[in-house]
Amino acid sequence: MISGTTTLIAHLGYPTHAFKSPLIYNPWFEKNGIDAVVVPMGVKAEEYPEFLKYVIFPRRDVEF
Repeated sequence: MISGTTTLIAHLGYPTHAFKSPLIYNPWFEKNGIDAVVVPMGVKAEEYPEFLKYVIFPRRDVEF
């Protein structure tokens, strides 16, 4: 379950239908008591600058 303390790991790319990371890591995180989830985000290469500028970098709770 996602809570206010869950670490969100963005898996960026397009298209997202082939992404396997959430299927691999999310069950592992849950099994090992890790409060994190991998979330697919459909972002095309040409959209990366805008996505990162307005969605990721203004946030203070994002770790790099």
